[in-house]
Amino acid sequence: MIDAMIRDLCTLLEGREELRNVRFVPEFPGKSMEGPLRRPTVSIGMDGAEIADAGIGRVIGSDTLGCRAEITLGVGLHVPFSSDAQELYRLLSVLTDVLLFDSEYALLRMRCGGASANRNTGGFTMHVAFTFHVDFKRGQ
Repeated sequence: MIDAMIRDLCTLLEGREELRNVRFVPEFPGKSMEGPLRRPTVSIGMDGAEIADAGIGRVIGSDTLGCRAEITLGVGLHVPFSSDAQELYRLLSVLTDVLLFDSEYALLRMRCGGASANRNTGGFTMHVAFTFHVDFKRGQ
């Protein structure tokens, strides 16, 4: 379920013209990232989950088992030192717009820290958490 959500979001983001030069890595924090960065990279993965009403289908009389969940995805934004650190904020803005207005998942909240330099990857880094409301059904 959650891995499919991450793949869906990576596919959505990869298909955006304004993100065509960005590499998307479906893991968090992007452990496979190697330095020096040559292009902007975004790592996406599970950061937390709160599941409520598990098996709600049985409670409301439906044959479909499911649950309501808040899924938090950890997102690592990385841009090379050859870019300006402001590139992180531009990337964050585009990601937020796409996830807020074009995703099938309901974005509830976002929290992020400031930008920092990372000598291991040769670039600037920012970590962001996006929390979504998701209704899961058995078999999804």
